[in-house]
This record gives sequence, C-alpha cells and structure tokens, in this order.
Amino acid sequence: MATPTAAPSERIEEQDGYITYVRTDKDLPPVAIIDRSPITAKHKIVFGVVALLGAIAWAIIAFFRGETVNAVWFVIAAICTYVIGFRVYARLIEMKIVRPRDDNATPAELFENNTDYMPTDRRVLYGHHFAAIAGAGPLVGPVLAMQMGYLPGTIWIVVGAVFAGGVQDYVVLSISVRRRGRSLGQMARDELGAVGGVAAIVGVLVIMVILLAVLALVVVNALAESPWGVFSIAMTIPIAIFMGLYLRFFRPGRISEVSLIGVVLLLLAVIAGGWVAETSWGADWFTLSKVTLSWCIIIYGFCAALLPVWLLLAPRDYLSTFMKVGTIALLAIGIVLAHPVMAAPAISHFARTGTGPVFAGALFPFLFITIACGALSGFHALISSGTTPKLLEKESQMRLIGYGGMLTESFVAIMALITAAILNQHLYFAMNAPAAQTGTTAQSAADYVNGLGLSGTPITGAEISQAAEGVGEKSIVSRTGGAPTLAFGMSQVLHQVFGGDTLRAFWYHFAIMFEALFILTTVDAGTRVARFMLSDALGNLGGPLKKLRNPSWRIGAWVCSVIVVAAWGSILLMGVTDPLGGINTLFPLFGIANQLLAAIALTVVTVVVIKRGLVKWTWIPAIPLIWDLTVTLTASWQKIFSADPKLGYWKQHAQYVAAREAGKSAFGSAKTPEQIDAVIRNTFIQGTLSIVFAALVIVVFVTGLVVALRTYRGTGRPLTEDEPVPSRIFGPSGLIPTRVEREVQKQWDALPKSQAKSVGTSAN
Repeated sequence: MATPTAAPSERIEEQDGYITYVRTDKDLPPVAIIDRSPITAKHKIVFGVVALLGAIAWAIIAFFRGETVNAVWFVIAAICTYVIGFRVYARLIEMKIVRPRDDNATPAELFENNTDYMPTDRRVLYGHHFAAIAGAGPLVGPVLAMQMGYLPGTIWIVVGAVFAGGVQDYVVLSISVRRRGRSLGQMARDELGAVGGVAAIVGVLVIMVILLAVLALVVVNALAESPWGVFSIAMTIPIAIFMGLYLRFFRPGRISEVSLIGVVLLLLAVIAGGWVAETSWGADWFTLSKVTLSWCIIIYGFCAALLPVWLLLAPRDYLSTFMKVGTIALLAIGIVLAHPVMAAPAISHFARTGTGPVFAGALFPFLFITIACGALSGFHALISSGTTPKLLEKESQMRLIGYGGMLTESFVAIMALITAAILNQHLYFAMNAPAAQTGTTAQSAADYVNGLGLSGTPITGAEISQAAEGVGEKSIVSRTGGAPTLAFGMSQVLHQVFGGDTLRAFWYHFAIMFEALFILTTVDAGTRVARFMLSDALGNLGGPLKKLRNPSWRIGAWVCSVIVVAAWGSILLMGVTDPLGGINTLFPLFGIANQLLAAIALTVVTVVVIKRGLVKWTWIPAIPLIWDLTVTLTASWQKIFSADPKLGYWKQHAQYVAAREAGKSAFGSAKTPEQIDAVIRNTFIQGTLSIVFAALVIVVFVTGLVVALRTYRGTGRPLTEDEPVPSRIFGPSGLIPTRVEREVQKQWDALPKSQAKSVGTSAN
C-alpha cells in the first residue's frame, strides 16, 4: 500500500481556558479539541454515589446466601462497575498508554477508497464494532457456565471485561490505527520478528477459521427448519443495503433519520416473519435444511467480504446493533420490573468436583474458557485490527468504540447469565445435559436430573413437558448448546412484563431469531477480517504477491476471499453432515482457541507498550496476559493429557480406537461403526489442533519476552509505527457531542462543501 504524502502543515494551538483548539490548516476550523477541564464537584458526587451503589450490589451478590437473591442486584452491580471502569480505568489507559491525537489522520481518512477504508460516523462504527465482536460467546458461554453457580461467572464477566477484555480491545485498536490499519498477525510480525511473527500469523489464521466455522454452525443450528427466523434475518440484508445507499447518495449524514427508518423496517421484518412462516409458500421457501442454510451463509460471507463496506457490512451491523442492544435493554427492563430471584446456587458442587453434566472440568480453568467473549476474547482483537481501524474517524473515538464496545458485550453476557440462573435448576440441567444421559423423554430426563443432588423440589416429567408446551415446542429435553436455554429464560422474564402467558411462545421464538442475528453479524465481519489477515500474510512473501499488502486490490481481494470462505465453509459443512461432528467437535476448541488468540494479542500489546518506553505501565496489559496464559495452557494441558476420557481428547481417542480394533459395532455415544470412525477422526482433529495452538502461542510469548528484554536493554527492534499525517476532518469523541464540539461542528458546517470534509459529525 502506498504511503500517503502531504504538504508540511503547521500545528496551530489556540488556548481558551481549559480548552485547547488544534488546527492543521490556518484556513480550516480546528480538527482536534483538548479538554483539560477538572472534574466538577457535581460529577464527583455522582460517581461517588454510583461507586457506593455498586459496592452494595456486589456485597449482596457475593455474601448473601439465602434463596431470594434478586436478579436486579446483578444489573446494578454490572452497570455501576462499567460506569466507573469506563470513566476511571479506561481514562487511565487513554492518558498513559494510548495518548490519542486527533490532529493526526486515521487510516480511514488517509486511504479512503469507499471499499475498505472510509471515515464512518462514530455512532455507526460503534454499532458495527459491537455487532462484529458480539457473537455466540456472550450468549452461550454464560449459560453453559451456570452449572458452576452464578457467583464465579458474574465476577469473571464484569471484572474480566474491565481489566482484561476492554484493555485488549482498546489498545489493539490504537496500535492498528497507528499502523495504517494492519492486522494482528502482521503487527506481530513487524514487532516480534520473523519467528514470532510467522507463528502468530499461522496461529491467528488457523484459529480464525475454527472460530468462523463454529459461529456459522451455531447460526445454522438456530435457523434450520425455522422459516420465521430465516425470513427475518434475510430481510436485514436488503434493509442494510437501502440504509447504505440512503446515507451515501440520498441523505448523507442523516444518521438519526436513517436509524429510525431502519429500526421500523427491522421490526416489520420480525413481525412479518411470523406471518410468512404460517403461509404455505413461506414455509416452502424459507424452511431450509442445515446443508442448504450452510451454503447460503457461505455465499453471504463471500459477498460481505467483497462488497464496499458502506453498502452492506457497516449498515447491516449498525442495524443489527439496534436489535441486539434493544433486546438486551428490554430484558434488563423486564428484570427490573419482574425482579426474578436466582434459582441457581452461588457456587455449585460441580464447581469443586468437575463432574458437571453440561461440560467436564473443574471451575479452574474451564469456567474462564467457557465464558470467553463476555470477559476476554481474542476474536475481538481481530476486529480491532481488521475492519474498525479502517473506518475510524478520529483517534479520540477509540475509547468509546474499543473499550465501550467491550463493556456493552459484557452486559449482554450478564443478561445471559441471569436468564439461566433464574430457571428451575432441574429444568436447566434437563435442557443442557446430553441426550445420552437424559434419555429421549421428559420422564427419563426428570429421573436423571433428580439424581444430581440439586437443591429444591424435584421436577416431574409432566412439568418438563408443560414447560415445552408453554414455549410452543414439542420437547426441550437435551436442547444443548446454550441458545435454547437463553431463549427460554428470556421468555420467562419478558412474558411477565410484556404480554402475559399468551406471548410466552412468541418471546421464545423471538429470542431464537435474535440469537441467530446476533451471531451472523460476527460471521460477515470476521470473514472480511480474515481476508485482510491472509492478504497481509501473503504480501510478506514478496514478488508479485507484494501487491496483496493493499487489501483493496481487487484481484487479491477476490482470491483471498475465496480461500478464507472455502476454509471455514468446508469445516462448517463437515460439522452439519458429520453424525457426531458439529458442535460437539468444534465448540470445545472454540473456547481454548479464542483465549489463546487473546494471549497472542496481549503479547503484542505488552511488547509495544515496552517499546514506547512506558515500562511503568506495562502491568496494565501484562497482568491479563499472564492470567490468560495460565488459564489457557492449563486447559490445553488437561485436554491433551488428561486420563479422564470425558476430558482428554487423546484418552477418548484411544478408547474408541480400541473399540474399533475389538470389532465392536457400538461404543459409548457411537451407535454404529461409522459413528465410531467419526469419533476417532474428530478426537484426532481436536487433539492435534490443541497441540498446534498451544505450541504456536508458546512460541509467540517466548519471542515477545525476548524482544521485550532486548528493548529494555536498548538492543531491541524499533517500533514500526508509521509517520503521522495531518488530519483534515473533524469528529466528536463520544456518542453525544459536547458543547465545545458542537460549536466547532458549526464552523465546519458553515464551510463550502468543496472545502470542508467532516464525516458524520452533524448534530442530528
């Protein structure tokens, strides 16, 4: 990619009290505002009250051991912690490490090409970023981890987001912005050298393929044979294209206007989906098999990776954010009004024994693997170094988008945790324990869960059947994967506040559709990011491939998109057609791979902080890095070497190989010789990839440690930041412009269109 050049400009600063206005051209209004106003007494009181309320909520959650812990306290504790974390900790990171400069142009401004690089309104970009990072993890992980009890998951989700996930997302975004929007793998190569860089690139690409396949598989499982969900989600594509064209050609800058139109159209699509599903033609057209739906998602992912970002990806993700945030906000309101109590214990006996039926393993390390995206997720680093830095208007917006987006996702995870914790725990395990244990009937499931030693009144088969009928399902026994449990819990809350028993089934199916929409937006953005990463990686080979360093080169974009989609698409098809494959094969890898990816990202961040000479602030990324490595490598060790066949891949592999060699036609969960072969193949893939992932991450970490020590001694590799280029646009920092920002915006709006270029900053 060519490096832009610009005529030298004079940085002009104008002081007005605590406010500094920065110009890069004497004939243009300010491009940056530096506000050094001290915090007022009013704000101190407000934040003090928030901190006190949060402390009270945390005390009730952590120490109250009765049976009436109200779910409202979880909402209060989370929100108060997020407010303080964003105002204090994120601000510390901004001042001490990131140090944004709005007088420097971002990659979006420098390389604007209306395809991959384009300055995008911060509100739209916040929506895109949140929609891209928030996939299956914050919905499914907390639900599955509820077998450990509500307290460990709550602490990890909230505290992990503030001190780990938000740090990674924010700082990775800032590093990529200073490097022309380079991908995580390429930044690792630039900062760590050839050995660590190659290990990082290979690890990131392989892990990315697994993650995308799993995310797509969750969507397929949620939408297969569901015409309502397929129609509603399909309609988001033309709605998003309309919004993109509307903002691009018809009413540029009218964000509020197009948002209102988009939300109305989205709600109409959801309502119409229920009507279409009841018609004969709708049932015929939109009832798709898993294989057919997989091919539709593969084709969509390919198109989303290639079309101009303003036409489909950004508006669709922005549109999806209304559904995501709106539904979670509705759920939070429902919890406050219905104030359900937590049926789950604070810490279950499964947390100590590691014998839970939902997944094998003790609280440490597997809780922190199961709950990934709601607290710390390596996938986020790919978005923060993928699409987002190529769309960012101004550097000061990174705290809102990077750190704020992570906190929003964490709140989603808390809502998911609550929906699982308020359920009758016998019913929870009846839904989440595998069919091999619960059997195929409501009565056999009741007999099984009643023998688990759970507190509370035992459940009957009739009660399980009645619960299924209440949400319009024939059976809810062994509806594993987390998504059905979340939908059931959401319907339990929402029907109490909105509509009563008559709408219980509606809310359940609405939640199923909402989950599929939630996850699909991660697949499209992730495919585009993977295309960027592959383009960067191949560009390192030099020669004719050097042109791939420009991710917008048309031929390279097509070739890389085909390779990426073929990779995750083939694994997806294997999952939906393999009798024992699918989620059982891929999901255990998802959590470990995701957290190992976070270790790579935090290693790069820590090295960059040291190279910048900010050694005294190294603890900010180093602490979550050390914690993440401890958790993930411990989990990998157990998955590889454990002698427990429920836990260790290779032990299970050896058992099924022995069964096949003994001539058995059925063994364990496999009921046919073909299924025995499938288990053997799947466990071999799981075990091999676990070794490969762990080895690559160890290489990256050790290389990063060597580079950091050399830098500290003054013999290390220099930073690879690009030279700054003066900015020529203006944009507010937060969602709501300040008084000073509105005044500067008026100056930009008063300029002739040929002279001013202020993207998405109008006050509407």
